[in-house]
Amino acid sequence: MLMVNNEAQRQYERVLVPVDMSETSADAIRFGLSAGLLEDGATFLHAFSPVAKRRLLSSGASSDVISGYVDSERHGAMEENEPFSRGQ
Repeated sequence: MLMVNNEAQRQYERVLVPVDMSETSADAIRFGLSAGLLEDGATFLHAFSPVAKRRLLSSGASSDVISGYVDSERHGAMEENEPFSRGQ
């Protein structure tokens, strides 16, 4: 959602689309695509926190194990985001 208090001084050039992996996010992306709001591309943003990282740290896991876990979680989040970036 974009709210402005005054008329835009120039055309908006970049779109940032935060997604939370919900059906509501997918609906918003589909609408943006169908309304032509995402024609020139957009940046999709999904922040995640690898939930078990703190446990691994406190259990004394090696940095390689922790890095592997974080990389795996990041890869999974990217795969999960793929349909959103295509508006499906």
